[in-house]
Amino acid sequence: MLAVDFHVDCAVTLQRLYCFFVIEVGFRYVHILGVTASPDGQWTTQMHYNTARPHRSLGQLTPAQAATRPPEPVVLAEHRVHRKQILGGLTHEYYVAA
Repeated sequence: MLAVDFHVDCAVTLQRLYCFFVIEVGFRYVHILGVTASPDGQWTTQMHYNTARPHRSLGQLTPAQAATRPPEPVVLAEHRVHRKQILGGLTHEYYVAA
């Protein structure tokens, strides 16, 4: 289970800093996703936006792929595939090995 929140800290720099973080509740790991002195709507949206995950509205392309052009099909039987754990194994990203 994940928990997401903002934390305001003034102790280190004596100025107000907003920290956006995720806590993996089962493992008690904290992942700091970003720190800023002035969080606005664009910054907050970017913290939530996953550029590596396919989106339905983009025809199952990642945002980076949709900005350029769809990738060429890959015959997976001819390549080795590496799996990378994301968020402690909650989800995975797959890459064709070089």
